Amino acid sequence: MDSKVLEVVEATERLQNEYNQGHPGKPTFYIFYGLDGKKLMFVMQNPAVGESGLEDEECQRINSLQRTNPNYFSERIKMHQKYLAKWLQSKANKEFSEKFVEFLEHKEFWKSDKKCSDNYENHFISEFYVTDLFKLRMTTTNLDDYRKESNKDQEWFNLFKKEVKNCEPDYIFSFSSRTWKALFKIFKFPPLEKKALRSNHGRKIQVSLDGKKYTLVPLYHFSPRIYNSLIEGSYWRYLDENFDKPLTQIE
Repeated sequence: MDSKVLEVVEATERLQNEYNQGHPGKPTFYIFYGLDGKKLMFVMQNPAVGESGLEDEECQRINSLQRTNPNYFSERIKMHQKYLAKWLQSKANKEFSEKFVEFLEHKEFWKSDKKCSDNYENHFISEFYVTDLFKLRMTTTNLDDYRKESNKDQEWFNLFKKEVKNCEPDYIFSFSSRTWKALFKIFKFPPLEKKALRSNHGRKIQVSLDGKKYTLVPLYHFSPRIYNSLIEGSYWRYLDENFDKPLTQIE
């Protein structure tokens, strides 16, 4: 494995272990899918509480592999992809996942000889590097408490910066207002007329990190409760219209 990627893995495991030492019985789940060919990044605040698959027999077998095992990383990535596909196909996320992949195909991010709805999870896994700012599985309330108590924000943000530099994505899609607010502490932004996510949902915004420019597309969270009720009209219509507007560039 590339030394830069290994550095991210080890830093993540260190921060997770620090958390686990003070919170026994609350395992974390590191979402890591590899970098090969990934030019799109999907970033959320943190993995939600829910079925992680940690009790799965196959998952336990893979987690028991030693770092020296030649299959250690490849097996873990396959395992995480399996649970990503399961998450995408869940009742709560299937509608969003399918529509999001169709949107990207409509914008010609890729071309497929099959209808996206037939294999949307495979498109997602093959095209996206999926990550979280805080790789800790917990409720939002518990995460807020952890951030106040631990004072570890900058360490997690620095870790995400390394992921961005390693991946060098053409587009970074961020999800949720909390993720959006955190990104202002990570990237340099151009002047924005309004900073609220409501005013920037779906817009292409040029941001920079250590002098390199990236295209960020901030979006509301993809839960049905959000995209069906929070935004007046349509999550997808606003995304489609705003994405076609000119890139907001850094001066």
